[in-house]
Amino acid sequence: SYKNLSVNLGYFNQDKDKFGLIPTIVSTGERKRKGYSADVSLNVPAGEKMRFNFFAYYDWFDKHETLGWNPPRQALKDLDIGNKETTGFSAYKTGIEAQGFYDFSDETQLIVGILYEYQDTTPYESKIYNTDILSPFNSSPFLEGHTNYDMSSYMQIDTKLWKKLGIVGGI
Repeated sequence: SYKNLSVNLGYFNQDKDKFGLIPTIVSTGERKRKGYSADVSLNVPAGEKMRFNFFAYYDWFDKHETLGWNPPRQALKDLDIGNKETTGFSAYKTGIEAQGFYDFSDETQLIVGILYEYQDTTPYESKIYNTDILSPFNSSPFLEGHTNYDMSSYMQIDTKLWKKLGIVGGI
């Protein structure tokens, strides 16, 4: 942070084996998750009762897991026509937001804002381990990637009724 500007950066990397003793349908083998994020915000005062906030962000996430055992997959493996499976996807999201604040009093403020967000996700697929062959149990509802655009605007009034009780109204 520097004066009214704030920049945040984040990164994570999880590389784990199966958690616990009991196999689950969610994950029975290695799990790899990684991602990073970045955001910047700027707070601009505009007099005693008014201020503006501007915010921009970018997030990326990648998830891959191995399904080593569950009853349907084990049945195919026992018949020598199946193997472990991998599931995974990656996605990113970016957006910008602008807000204006007006303080009517110490207890009441008006907030107005606009937001634009873009998101892109790859297909969430189950594949036979170490191949590009789709699993016969590929049951994800997201077998195709998807892209979203969201735009919105809002207005709300926040007021404090008592020390620890407030009310918010907005559209």
